[in-house]
Amino acid sequence: MSDGVLFCSMFDARFAGRWLAMHRSLAAHMPGARICAACLDDASRAIVERLRLPGVTTLTFTEVEAGDPGLAVAARERHSLPRYAEWLADLLGSLDRDLVGAEPP
Repeated sequence: MSDGVLFCSMFDARFAGRWLAMHRSLAAHMPGARICAACLDDASRAIVERLRLPGVTTLTFTEVEAGDPGLAVAARERHSLPRYAEWLADLLGSLDRDLVGAEPP
């Protein structure tokens, strides 16, 4: 059992098939692990939500930017790749704060 283990994967609709393969592998080898699907577009989020996979939570750019006005400003001033990198750093920082005090697997 891997209760409490949280993975985060960022992808867009072009990589949804690869994300699903990763999810299946994790489900087979780490039952109980949770996955945050950081969806870079509406299509990828729709795919993941349509599957209704247990232990999977979706998150979009819009949601993260809504909670961080500075990130939203930076997003307008940057190309996609640096924007995604900053978003991922912000997301991982949030996840890290949420997991402080959690028991190791």
